[in-house]
Amino acid sequence: MKTYLQGGTTMKGLGRLSGIAVVFSLLALLTGGMVTDSHAYRGRGADPVMKQLLRGIDLTEQQKAQIKEIIRAHRSELLSGKVAVLKARQGLLAVMASGDYDKGAVDTAYNALSVAQGNMTGIRAQVFNTILTTVLTPDQQTAVQEKIAAKNQRIQGVIAKLQAKLGTLPDIQ
Repeated sequence: MKTYLQGGTTMKGLGRLSGIAVVFSLLALLTGGMVTDSHAYRGRGADPVMKQLLRGIDLTEQQKAQIKEIIRAHRSELLSGKVAVLKARQGLLAVMASGDYDKGAVDTAYNALSVAQGNMTGIRAQVFNTILTTVLTPDQQTAVQEKIAAKNQRIQGVIAKLQAKLGTLPDIQ
């Protein structure tokens, strides 16, 4: 005997919908963090990692203006990269929600997303490297390098904790 809810949905159908909702939620969490902060979807805000690394290093007004100009010079590349990543993400979501699991289609869609994200990472790295080498003083460069080292150390700590949960030894490099 099936139990129907308002609108003719069965309990079994509701369970399937809940499962799909969970999959979408997890996918949003996993893929959302890979690209950028939420403001980037609307075309606002800079790379959050770059912002974090440049925060607190006492940039002068002239340096801030130079950084804005560098980012402005790469604006079309950055926006095109964001569009490509978001379209690839839409493609992956569409494949995952198709109703039939097709590993080949998932792999293809994920590879397209990886390529788009790799291209975006390359653009951001180029912009950041330009800022680092042409705008910042040697002391500011050292401060950024120290922030990067601290961030890598925190990441290594997270990796070690996750590997401990898996019962494996941390791969320290």
